[in-house]
Amino acid sequence: MSHHDAYARLEIMKHPYRFWAVVVVVTMAVVVGASSNASAPRANASGSCAGLIYATNQASNRVSIIDTATNAVTPLAGFSDPSGVAVTPDGTKVFVTNFSNNKVSIIDTATNMISSLAVGDSPIGIAINPAGTKAFVTNVGDGTVSIIDIATNTVKSVKVGAGPIGVAVTADGTRVYVANFNSGRGNTVSVINTANNSVASITVDTGPAGVAVSRDGSKVFVTNNGRDTVSVINTANNSVDSISVGQGPIGIAVTPDGTKALVANNGGNTVSVIDIATFTVTPITVGKGPSGLAISSDGTVAYVANYRRAGGNTVSVINIATGKVTPITVGTGPYGVAVCPTNVDDQAAPNGSSTTTTTALPAMPAPSPAPAAPDTSGEDTKVTG
Repeated sequence: MSHHDAYARLEIMKHPYRFWAVVVVVTMAVVVGASSNASAPRANASGSCAGLIYATNQASNRVSIIDTATNAVTPLAGFSDPSGVAVTPDGTKVFVTNFSNNKVSIIDTATNMISSLAVGDSPIGIAINPAGTKAFVTNVGDGTVSIIDIATNTVKSVKVGAGPIGVAVTADGTRVYVANFNSGRGNTVSVINTANNSVASITVDTGPAGVAVSRDGSKVFVTNNGRDTVSVINTANNSVDSISVGQGPIGIAVTPDGTKALVANNGGNTVSVIDIATFTVTPITVGKGPSGLAISSDGTVAYVANYRRAGGNTVSVINIATGKVTPITVGTGPYGVAVCPTNVDDQAAPNGSSTTTTTALPAMPAPSPAPAAPDTSGEDTKVTG
């Protein structure tokens, strides 16, 4: 790994509020058994995991499965720094990125058995196309996106910008948007054309981290962690507007009706609710260190993973209409969160994770020294750009 990629990894792991993706390589799946997970909740009779939420717990190497009917939590073991998480549209598989071992775990929701695939260096973000045929994994350590063929478990690698983190797929599956966090290489969003894996680039604000696409594909929303803003890309002409939000934005998701975008502000312990028609912003206080964010299929509830150990280790459940927040205690260091779909219509909705490619890049200048580690005692910490 080069010095700038190592720096990107250091920034992410030490400062989760500061961040938190064509050469073809083929790999095959290796099954890794999960006998200790036999008691965890499973898919219903139809094979779907409807009614369940999956939250990754980086510090405890677990995935918490939340039953939304009861808010009961069951831990699932067998991961290594689990970070991003995404569910297939039919609810039969859950994909989890493992930052430390360069693999993606695949949970069979009917059995809770886990298989794994090798991907790129330090995988973090993940999104699945609405057809359920491809998963896109951002590898922050080597500046690539791994494209997994879900039917065959083969993997292709596409080069993108430096430090890719967030990833989202359009509803028609033709474009993949990747937020490249490493500001030393240009503050960009890479756009993959899925027909031929060619890559274009759009410049946004400082420290792009999370990305989400409106259901109609007309707008792409990008959190800029270094500037406390959200860039709004008009996909018709790639023009960019900016909205000020809370401190240290990371995760972002758009409601299914396209009227609101919700932003997890890791440094400010809030979620910003953006009215997309007016660009007005309403803050909601949640747990400490909000990172990943996902919205229910009907658009009424948001789930936010709160990363910090002091005052965190929760998933905040937000009633979007009223702003009421209910915390659910999960494992240590929750980072990503994903909602299982509840109906067939969900398959038309784009993924945006909570929790997100181009040709050869020029040599990167030597990085600035990494800032001091953040305060994890539960006190709010100002994020500098």
